[in-house]
Amino acid sequence: MSAPTKGMNTLTVPRKRRGSMNTLTVPAQGGQQQQRFANAHTLPPKDKSAVDAQAAEGYFTVRGQLTTKGVFWDQFNDNTQTVNAGRTRMESGYGYLNALTSMSKERAGTVLRSQSGLDIVELKELEEGGGAAAAAKHDTDETSPTLSRDRSSDWEARPRRTDAIKSFLLRSLGTLGIIYGDIGTSPLYTLSTILGCNTDAPSKYQCVVVDGVTPDVAEDIKSVLSVIVWALLFIVCIKYVGVAFRFDYHGEGGIFSLLLKIVHESIHKVGTKTLILCTVLATTGAAMMCGDGLITPALSVLSAVEGLATDKLFSPSGVQIVKDLVVPVTLILLLLLYSLQFLGPSKVGIANGPITMCWFILIGGVGIYNLTIYNQWMVLVDAINPYYVYYFWVKSSFAGYGAFQRFGDVVLAVTGAEALFADMGHFGRGPIMLSWFGLVLPALIFCYTGQAAYVLSIGTQAAASNPFWAATPNALYIVMLIFATITTIIASQAMITGCFGLINMAVSLDLFPRVKVVNTNPKEKAHIYIPEVNFLLGLGTIILVLAFRSSGALTGAYGVAVLFTFNMSTQLYVQVLHRVYGWNFILAFSCLIPFMVVDGTLLVSNLYMKMDENGWVTILIAVVLLVFMLTWRYGRYATGKAYNELAAQEGALSSLSGLVLQQQAGTLRLSPGTGVFMSPTEEKLKGESLPAALSLYNRITNGVHQRTVLLSVSFNTLTPFVDQSQRVEVERLSEHIWAARVTFGYAEPLSELNMGEVVRDTILPIIKQNVANDETVHRRRPQAASQQLDMLFSEERNEEAEQMLAKEAIDGEQGYDEADNLWFYIHREKTMSKPGSNILRRIVISMYAGIIGITRDPAQFFGLPMDLVIQLGEVLKM
Repeated sequence: MSAPTKGMNTLTVPRKRRGSMNTLTVPAQGGQQQQRFANAHTLPPKDKSAVDAQAAEGYFTVRGQLTTKGVFWDQFNDNTQTVNAGRTRMESGYGYLNALTSMSKERAGTVLRSQSGLDIVELKELEEGGGAAAAAKHDTDETSPTLSRDRSSDWEARPRRTDAIKSFLLRSLGTLGIIYGDIGTSPLYTLSTILGCNTDAPSKYQCVVVDGVTPDVAEDIKSVLSVIVWALLFIVCIKYVGVAFRFDYHGEGGIFSLLLKIVHESIHKVGTKTLILCTVLATTGAAMMCGDGLITPALSVLSAVEGLATDKLFSPSGVQIVKDLVVPVTLILLLLLYSLQFLGPSKVGIANGPITMCWFILIGGVGIYNLTIYNQWMVLVDAINPYYVYYFWVKSSFAGYGAFQRFGDVVLAVTGAEALFADMGHFGRGPIMLSWFGLVLPALIFCYTGQAAYVLSIGTQAAASNPFWAATPNALYIVMLIFATITTIIASQAMITGCFGLINMAVSLDLFPRVKVVNTNPKEKAHIYIPEVNFLLGLGTIILVLAFRSSGALTGAYGVAVLFTFNMSTQLYVQVLHRVYGWNFILAFSCLIPFMVVDGTLLVSNLYMKMDENGWVTILIAVVLLVFMLTWRYGRYATGKAYNELAAQEGALSSLSGLVLQQQAGTLRLSPGTGVFMSPTEEKLKGESLPAALSLYNRITNGVHQRTVLLSVSFNTLTPFVDQSQRVEVERLSEHIWAARVTFGYAEPLSELNMGEVVRDTILPIIKQNVANDETVHRRRPQAASQQLDMLFSEERNEEAEQMLAKEAIDGEQGYDEADNLWFYIHREKTMSKPGSNILRRIVISMYAGIIGITRDPAQFFGLPMDLVIQLGEVLKM
């Protein structure tokens, strides 16, 4: 064992085996706190045998003083860190509770138990060892005020580092299979499209290469190449990796994380107008990205299948057969793609990662091959020369208006860039940056420069019409075709995964109705699958394929919506710099003007060139989703306002103080058993308002249950994930009423937790323990569910309940089993507009009522046992 370290406290925990002690190290924060930690709430010191005798009863030795479990944790919290109900992660920056590694797993499990005997912490596999050394040190230096650190488990550091490196590399591989499929397949068509020579997707402007490659044409080609490369450097490297990655919200990315960062980390109070503006910007960007999530799979898979119709694979008759089968094969592949989403991004990413990695190696290698055999390495230098960006706009043969037209197609090179930020929570900043700078970016630059080198060397329009395939060596053609087909299909995955994350965060922000969220990887909480969203995405994609039937018809709709996301994100960056980092607004706005100019020019060019080429399709889809989300948000706001007005009218029947007054006056009926009242809106634990279900129940029955639980579900928008020790909070509000809150993080799957199990296994034991000291409740014999429902609202219910509670138990030790008489109450409202409402409000409220009708049932959503659920409904005028 190492020498004692100054400034630390030593906690000794007696083991079951006499004479052996383990050392638990605790960082100290000052002399006064050391003394308080050592002396407060302790019992008189006893000899070691007495300590061992009482160890089984839940006492610990703290610097020679005997203290209880609860006091131990209270002082532990007060001295150095926050350990809520056995929490193992220190909030004060000291890392994990490494001292527990010096205990056996069994003993550590005994130490970290609550007084009720329930396990309250997940323990890692702890190695035996270090106890004897700790005991020896304690026996020789019991009065030492310093800490003795046990390094017996330091040999495990190297395996842990190896596992961390392995996990990091696997996540980096997963990013290749999830994030980069879209941007990685852009070289198939980007250069030829901007040059205006792509025969598969005719453009409105003339091909640059018509009469061969003259010096002026060569400069034009280099300028187009430079614009593509600088779009990758400026938009992806600088805007997203350099700027957006610094605006994460507790490790989570995406446009909603920008909104939450503004709302919760602002150094000044955010006004209502600013909040509305930021919400609309974030919601618009998310809706546009989801709209692009419908177009991308349809276009990608269609183009991949169409690429198989080549005479290098089939005879002329075979090519025609393949063309006739494009739509059926596309539909089959799409069905397969969406049916595999339940596996989650980790498994899908690991499966797709090696394929995508091989794809980037191939396209980068082919680019290097063309640069070498045509001796065009100077093209690589010209590609990163900003002079050619200037030449593109000012001196090229298509300068000015022609450059503006062609610039809109540059978005093809950066589609999928927003996925880097949106999927940051799935993989982390480090793995994404490693895969981007280590493989993806170099491969893309070599691929584009290799194509340009080929066109400059061959100098024909045929070479410029499809430079990717023309520059591919014949020996690699079949291999490239196979990988291109598979990678193009994989390209859809980034948008699908991004849509899952966006919708999940929208639900937590109350911008989207409840949906079922399934966690697909216990080790990665952000790896989720949403069945309803997956079904809608798949259905929408299939409809688009059947409607347009070719990739050329969908090309005009591609990339328009994502440019709205680019622009909305840039506007939110300004608010983040101004409100979170304290920059002057003019300075923040000025620094981001380059992003605004580039994003705005791309958007205007695409709107101008593509609105009459099916560009309206993506925008229409996004607008429908935007209206849907804003309608839901307004409806939730109006519902809460209507409930507040109703509570004010009802007075005592809708308030906690009113129930207490009823109880004191003897007019409050007590029904037997436990009633758990769910509410569609979050209830404050210390608030006066009752859940709508309980208020309505009280109006009907003029009473409550013997044990009434006000159960609410809340999202902690300050953190993406909530520690299990903070999951449930219970507070006694009155003699018969408890408030319980189950909390989730804003990016955390809600449906993963079965609410019935939470109530039975966590909340009810706490309540039972709470009332054990002041009342005795006897076991009620089970009755048929139908008999309980018959007496639910009967006039004689209160008298029967009192008689039942007054009976003596047949077995006094058996106690009360809440599960035998437990009911869950949920409230369902039918919304109507108030008389005299204007036409717009009536339309919005009618739309909101329709949305409520198709949302997931609350009982199913919360995982309640259906045979114990009672729905209480009423008409709500808004």
